[in-house]
Amino acid sequence: MEDDDPEPPLPAPEPEPEPGPEPARISTPDAVLPALPAPTPPVPDAKVQMPMIVEDSVFYTAPTPILPPSEVLTEEEREMSVEQWIRREISLSYDKLMADGQRQILLFKEKAADVRRRIDAL
Repeated sequence: MEDDDPEPPLPAPEPEPEPGPEPARISTPDAVLPALPAPTPPVPDAKVQMPMIVEDSVFYTAPTPILPPSEVLTEEEREMSVEQWIRREISLSYDKLMADGQRQILLFKEKAADVRRRIDAL
C-alpha cells in the first residue's frame, strides 16, 4: 500500500551565529578558564558619619613657609642667627600652644561646673 501523503518539509537549518571576539581566557595546567571581570570599586555608604567638629586652631594650622621672606622680618630678627631665630619661633609657638591649652581647660571646667549645677538642680 502506497502512502499518498507527501512527507512534511524539513525545517530550514538555523543560521550559525557570526563569530565574535573570543572571551579572554586564563590558561591553567588543568583547564582553560574564562577571565573574571575587573573588580568594581565599592560604592560609598550614603550614611557616612561626619567627624566631630573641633576648633581648627587646636589641631590644624595652615602650612607656612619655614622662613618668612626677608621683608617681613623685623630689624631684630634680621640680626639674629638662624639658630637664634628658630629658638625664638619655637618659644613663641610653645607659649601660644600653652595659652590655647589653658583656655581649652578653662572652657572645659566652666562647662563641667554648669553641668554639675544642672544635675544638682534635679
